[in-house]
This record gives sequence, C-alpha cells and structure tokens, in this order.
Amino acid sequence: MQQSFRMTGKNKGICHSCRRPRHYLSACPNKQPCPVCENGFVKWMEVEKKSANIGRLFFCCSSNCGYFKWSDENLNGAYDVGESSGVGAGSSTAKAEIEELSRIFKIFAQIT
Repeated sequence: MQQSFRMTGKNKGICHSCRRPRHYLSACPNKQPCPVCENGFVKWMEVEKKSANIGRLFFCCSSNCGYFKWSDENLNGAYDVGESSGVGAGSSTAKAEIEELSRIFKIFAQIT
C-alpha cells in the first residue's frame, strides 16, 4: 500500500525553486535544471521532520533522480544560504528584494 505524502509546514504555499510565495515551481522564472539527470528541476526544500537537521535547507530533483545537496554546503564550504525558510519573506522594499534575488542567483551559479 502506497502512503500518500501531504505537504504541511514551511514548504507549503511557496515555490520549491526560489522559496518565494505567489507562484510555484512550474511557473518559476528562476528554476534550474537538475545537474544530474537534466529531466527535472532543482527543488529547494526545508527539513520538517523532527531530526538533527530540522529547519536545514537542501536541494533535490523534482523527478526524484537521487540528486541531493545541503544548501549550506558547496565544494569549498564557503557560503551559507541562511536559516530562514522563506527567502526575503520579511522584506518590504524593492531594494531588499533585488539584493535577495542577486544573492540567490549567485548561489545557483555556484551550484551549477
């Protein structure tokens, strides 16, 4: 018997590519192809399960090819995407939004 997965918590109601509200992965202008299979797109999710990694952000593939990477690691361990589950969620100015998008694009460039 297959168990259905119902999304709740911090991953619900936001884009799984850029973690912003008001759109979803399928309509995200910033979605990146999976670096492993190139059939799916990179999803940016937050661990919700009660564990040592709760609240930690990670990347995985939308087509479940097995791609996985913690978002606070890179080859040199040089960047950290922060602890917030909603990127720019508290920002109310256009300048802050632009700065946050710029930071996200730099992170995706480092990943690919």
